[in-house]
Amino acid sequence: MKMRRMMQRHGGKMSISTGFVGGHHLQLLMEKPSVKQIACLARPKNGISAATRVQHALERYDLWPSTFDQIQKLLVLEGDLGDRELGLESQKFTWLANWASVIFHLGAKVNFFQSYREHHVSSVVGTCNALRLASSGRGKSIHYMSSIDAWGPTGCILGTKELYEDEPLERHIEGLQYDLGYSQSQWTAESSVRRMRDRGLPITIYRRGFIVGDSNTGTNNPDDFFTRFLAGCIQLGTFPRIEQRLEYVTVGYVLDALVHIASDNKHLGKSYSLLCPDVQQSVDVIGTCAVLNEAGYDVKVTSYKEWVEQLRQQPEDGLLAPLMPMLQEKVLGRLTRWKASQYSPVYRFDNTTEALKDNPGIKYTPFDTALLKKPIGFWNRKGFYLIRE
Repeated sequence: MKMRRMMQRHGGKMSISTGFVGGHHLQLLMEKPSVKQIACLARPKNGISAATRVQHALERYDLWPSTFDQIQKLLVLEGDLGDRELGLESQKFTWLANWASVIFHLGAKVNFFQSYREHHVSSVVGTCNALRLASSGRGKSIHYMSSIDAWGPTGCILGTKELYEDEPLERHIEGLQYDLGYSQSQWTAESSVRRMRDRGLPITIYRRGFIVGDSNTGTNNPDDFFTRFLAGCIQLGTFPRIEQRLEYVTVGYVLDALVHIASDNKHLGKSYSLLCPDVQQSVDVIGTCAVLNEAGYDVKVTSYKEWVEQLRQQPEDGLLAPLMPMLQEKVLGRLTRWKASQYSPVYRFDNTTEALKDNPGIKYTPFDTALLKKPIGFWNRKGFYLIRE
């Protein structure tokens, strides 16, 4: 489900976020003594109220607060970010625009089957409506969470070797025709955010990699690429040979870095890579298989063609079935959408390094056997997927 959250602390700050990352961000806000109230925008669906949907979404990831003091901070607003005024009455929208001085917009729709058109309202129109809110009422800044997918397969298609955090997106559009509708929507949404930043709206952009979950509790999104890919490969017993770094990050690292950077207005107007700060520590597909082997899983590397053929023999409701469009559809000669994303460029980290240098406590957690076992334990505990631990 989609959730949008608005947070007020002293100074009238506000947060807009969604999904797995947004749920953790909401929990983080509720735990802060300085946060007095958090308003959450959500849609009712199938007879389930907006408030109940928010609670169910947080409970799914073991994030629902245990104390009444935290629960009473939450105010659920029934609305829709896809609507021009967020699905709110004009009077309430005006109140909201004058209430907040900061906006965090942390979410986007991710679907491996659907086209750009099907992502457009949730990701692109929704972002434009968040920008409209940011530019209405009192002056406010906006912190926008994008993704490295906004660059598209620029390494393979254009031969790009490295990407600076604030370099223009436009020249990388050529590769997007070979990518997913999700990535295309990320490019368009971030382009809209950049245009508003160029016009003077105080905006900060953050680009994250693949979220593996929480390094402490193991909470993890059972439906994302990371989960389906790893759990599916463990079940198959094989791993594809493909040249790609996967840029794993934990949700705690991403949010700790974001909150710290956002806490000082001197960081406004820039873009930040929330990734592994050392490319030598960044694990690729083959390295991921090695971590699985170290953890005791008998998984072997095979050719990409043989691996996809194995997938075709699996049930239609298999773990990797939602990924099949990107795994087998040929878009450039013999290259499938995923193979077109090979040869990842180096994502420069200069702005992030500078912004985090005064907080050495924010540390990247590398993807290793210890981290791998965390989400696997969570999958088993919640009954999402049963994988031998």
